[in-house]
Order: sequence, then C-alpha cells, then structure tokens
Amino acid sequence: MSTFATPHPNTDVKRSLAGRYLLLLPLVLGLTCTAFYYYKAQPNDDEIGRVRMDKSNGRNEPHVNQKARDKAQQEYEKIRDEFQNWNRKPNKTPDDKKFIEKLRKQLERFRKKKDFNGENHSQKHKGN
Repeated sequence: MSTFATPHPNTDVKRSLAGRYLLLLPLVLGLTCTAFYYYKAQPNDDEIGRVRMDKSNGRNEPHVNQKARDKAQQEYEKIRDEFQNWNRKPNKTPDDKKFIEKLRKQLERFRKKKDFNGENHSQKHKGN
C-alpha cells in the first residue's frame, strides 16, 4: 500500500477556478462602477443657461450656410408645386413643354443646393 494519500485529480482545478473568479469579481465590479460614473447624464444646457459650441470632427463635416440651404428648400418646394401643376396639364403646347423643361432644370438645381452639405477635402482613397 501506498503511504501517500492522493487527492481527487479535479480538486486543484476547482480551487484554481474559484480563485480566478474571486479575483475577477472585484475587477468587474470596479469597471462597472467606473463606467456608471464616467457615463453619467450631463446636465441639460438649457438648465445651466449656456450655449454649447460643438466642435467639428473633421474636414468633411457639413459646413454649408444653413440659411442658404433652408432658402433652397423653400424655393424647391415652391417650384416643385408649380412643376407638378404644369406637368398635369393634359394638352401641352410646345411652349408649355419648354417651360416645363425649364422648371425641371430649376428643380434639379435647387435640389442640389438643398442637399449640398459641403466640399469633401479627402477625395483620395486612404489605405491598401
């Protein structure tokens, strides 16, 4: 007979796993508390009474005059209504067709103006 008492082969593995879990528990709790503290809700700017000036994230950020875009939107809607009224007309003369084509070109021009949000300064593909 052997004088050595051999423990069950899986007891060391169970102890080491339990030890690892006990070490990970405070780490996970600490990270969770840190995340809640870091991402807490910011006070509302209206309550503070200040205007927040957000910085641009890069060169390709929208940077067109917003009033010009709004004006183009209004003109687009006005011309679109007129275009639809003229285009519904059943019997069109050649002059009517020319006028409708003129309205279509204006409509396209104002659509581009209202949708334009600035030049892209980074045209070349970056990377492989």
